[in-house]
Amino acid sequence: MKIGLSRVPKAVFLISWVMLIYFFIFNLIDKGTSVRNSYLFIMMIVISTIVQLVNNKHLSSRVELKILLISALYLVWICFASCIARYGHMAFSNIIQYALFLAYILSTAKAISELKCLKNVVYVSSVEIALILIVRLYRYKDFIVGIDLFSALRRSINSIRITFGFQNVNVCGNLCMLELCLLTICFFSASKIKKYHTRHCLQLMIFSAAIIVAVVMAFTGTRTAFLCFLIYVAIIIAFLYLSRKKKMVRQLVIMECVLAISGFILSYFMIETSPLKTIEVLTGRRNAVNLRLLDSVSSLLLGIGFINPGEFGANNLHGANTTWMDNYYLYILVTGGIIGFLINMWLIVFIAKKLIHRFSEDKSITNFCFLMTYMIFFIYGFFETSVIFPKFTSCVVFLPMAFSYVFDNKLDIS
Repeated sequence: MKIGLSRVPKAVFLISWVMLIYFFIFNLIDKGTSVRNSYLFIMMIVISTIVQLVNNKHLSSRVELKILLISALYLVWICFASCIARYGHMAFSNIIQYALFLAYILSTAKAISELKCLKNVVYVSSVEIALILIVRLYRYKDFIVGIDLFSALRRSINSIRITFGFQNVNVCGNLCMLELCLLTICFFSASKIKKYHTRHCLQLMIFSAAIIVAVVMAFTGTRTAFLCFLIYVAIIIAFLYLSRKKKMVRQLVIMECVLAISGFILSYFMIETSPLKTIEVLTGRRNAVNLRLLDSVSSLLLGIGFINPGEFGANNLHGANTTWMDNYYLYILVTGGIIGFLINMWLIVFIAKKLIHRFSEDKSITNFCFLMTYMIFFIYGFFETSVIFPKFTSCVVFLPMAFSYVFDNKLDIS
């Protein structure tokens, strides 16, 4: 009986996690559900807290306290800056949702680390998302008959981009990107299973699911997700090759950092008078024009207020000639100023540093895939506001996993 009761907190948490993913994804499909995302975050905060108390919660480590401090510092800053900034009156609801989102990440990550259920969470998430995408593909099977699979990626004249019922194709592409990364982690994790037939059967199922998800992503025509996953696969293949050669893999991390820094530099200098505007035209994004809002010393330091990214394109910010904000780093710079940007980047880099440290202790392929999943979404942020933001499935699902992996250095996903 005692052993059975000890499993109750984990079971309750995993059921809540499944519900979170289901309602969050279906809030992005068609007309959504009656359950708002804020309620989902509050549900997970409450359940995670109760589960930790029932499970004899341990004292927080220095790493957890530091992450909590950085997160709280960023929230305090955007609240302070938005009270003074130009568009601060439009920021209140966005700040509340972001605060709930950060609280959700921290509490859920703590629960995962306390319950030692990271592997369960990864597998449950990948299975649930795969099933949802397979069902969406089946429901839209009549729409894809006769359509060239890669025409949307080529942006040909007669190309058709299919949303599969999601609010837009990029939302679906982000979900597919996340799922492919999770399936990759599961694939290599399954290689540790000792039974030959069980191992290969499971890996075959994972590989088949990955092909279906890749097909869905191709029909959406989201080139950002497609190219990021190609980079992800290329780096993993390079890792497998170098590890066999017994070489250091630090150059792989350096390679990805160089790509990320290069992307930021290009994005920052893509102003309208720059020759690099051609790149913006090719990628379909003109985010850097929003930098014009930082037209004074105060706005450069404080930002314009922590408003929703959609406000830039939907309302043109009261005649400010802005456009859709599809770059996370420019977004936190414009809305939080230089100081807010540095605090937010502090949190992102701190998590990356700890994940790299975890990998340096155990250079397994599953640990490397986990690290690269975080890093690839770091790159993804140059084309979407999707690094630490509550509107994207990749953030809601993967960030608690990443934070829990940092919280507890004994967690294992292999």
